[in-house]
Amino acid sequence: MPKVTESYIASKKDTIIQSARLVFQEKPLSQITMRDIISKTGFSQGGIYRYYSSVDEIFLDAINQATPTNQIDLSIDQLIESERSPANSIFDCILSLGEYIKELQNTLGGKMLFSLLVMYAFDSEKKKSVVEKLIFHQTLNKAQQSIIAYIQDNINNGRLKPTVPFHNLLKFTQSAIDGIANDAAILSMESTEETYITEQFEILAKTILYFLGLEQ
Repeated sequence: MPKVTESYIASKKDTIIQSARLVFQEKPLSQITMRDIISKTGFSQGGIYRYYSSVDEIFLDAINQATPTNQIDLSIDQLIESERSPANSIFDCILSLGEYIKELQNTLGGKMLFSLLVMYAFDSEKKKSVVEKLIFHQTLNKAQQSIIAYIQDNINNGRLKPTVPFHNLLKFTQSAIDGIANDAAILSMESTEETYITEQFEILAKTILYFLGLEQ
């Protein structure tokens, strides 16, 4: 029996992940079972459980492995730290979120991601145990927090004068971004549907600027 090293375990996990992706190309994520994945790997039923205890764990690794970890972070940071006006920076930050989601839609990992988001949309337990561990979820939240902090700083120094209470603007922004992301997740499951991600984020950006008393 091969020596069990970290590289050996990583190799076995990668085989399982690649097998899960192959199965996903044949059937919806919600219908994939551990047996389906075992069949693709050629492992024994007991063998696969040495590495993963559930399909959720496999899905999580498969999606996270295919999700860029710092692409949106760098883009947002560069826009915020630039010498441009708050209006231009905020507008382009919001558009960057849309581009991030749009790019993911065109990848296999992104399609798995959005399928999982739809599958667990109304399962609070799964949201906590699986969805919150997604790099996509963490990255999107971090990006939103960075944008909101930038807006808050500019309100505090008097460069921005919002026409609505800040906490209302905060709730609106978070709800809108989550709503567009969820809509993209649902529509991405139908390959013939156009999601209009860029257009929706452009409208959101203009609306936020309006509430901040700005024009782009």
